[in-house]
Amino acid sequence: MNPYIAWLNRPDGATTARVGGKGARLARLGEAGFPVPPGFAVTVAAYQRFHEAYGLAEVMAPLMAVTGRPAPAQVREACAPLVERLTSAEMPANTRPPCSKPMGSSSRPPARARPSPCAPAA
Repeated sequence: MNPYIAWLNRPDGATTARVGGKGARLARLGEAGFPVPPGFAVTVAAYQRFHEAYGLAEVMAPLMAVTGRPAPAQVREACAPLVERLTSAEMPANTRPPCSKPMGSSSRPPARARPSPCAPAA
């Protein structure tokens, strides 16, 4: 089982703890016969690897310190360093190959569900 990708057509690997609620529910819906487009979910492990590789905890500290009901401008200001870091980052080398393999001959783009950063680690 790939530590960074969970295919939605394999619900045994798309658990809430591994990919968050959205990805797990999509996999369960597909298993139950509902039409779910082919796709994958990026795992919590991949998110954590990316988070560590780019030191996101350090740039998230000012955002996490915002309390109460801040003005939108205050939130934008607190988010600016995080947005800058995220837009300039590339996937860490050891997570890139599994994420970039072609899905096959489907003409539809793959569906993706991002994991919740609050999902428990697998």
